Amino acid sequence: MGDGGLMEPLLEIAIEKARAKTERENKLNSIRSLMETMNFSAQQAMDGLKIPADKQEEYRKLL
Repeated sequence: MGDGGLMEPLLEIAIEKARAKTERENKLNSIRSLMETMNFSAQQAMDGLKIPADKQEEYRKLL
């Protein structure tokens, strides 16, 4: 039998972490793009992308 029962939940966790990281990187790229091409402030870019207010500080730190 082996570790089959343990590996599946670990794989799901790893996939979810990778998905969240990719989503965060995509949003950061979108924020940067709007700031550069449209001369938006970080706040304007995040508002335009409908990033929730409770997540905006996290993105601001990553910029």
